[in-house]
Amino acid sequence: MPLYPLVNTAVVGLLGAVPLAGLSAGGIVLAQIDSQMTFLSFGTTARAARLHGAGRRADAVAEGVQATWLAAVAGLVITVVGQLLAAPVAGLLTGDGRVAAPPTRRCRPRCGSAGGWWGSGRDCRPSC
Repeated sequence: MPLYPLVNTAVVGLLGAVPLAGLSAGGIVLAQIDSQMTFLSFGTTARAARLHGAGRRADAVAEGVQATWLAAVAGLVITVVGQLLAAPVAGLLTGDGRVAAPPTRRCRPRCGSAGGWWGSGRDCRPSC
């Protein structure tokens, strides 16, 4: 576990049970979205490596470009869906309006950067 989320959890835990529960619910939502979208990085990397190894550099680059466009479109879809469903999903996970407010506030802006998580090819996911 990276140090930042651990420290973030400890600091939020000092604020009380409600913010900590909100952090947990928001983290679950973003982790689920990210784990479902890993095919963009894993599939593209393997395919581009095979193509490049076979001496087909142009095809490997085209594969990367195609995956970048797919990440951008997926990011736009997740941005829109995330804005619309943040509050209902947080409400379902928490069952309490006081606890549902923090993950809704935290996850809405982070859903807007979803395309960058996968399009960059780096682990740059923001913690919720």
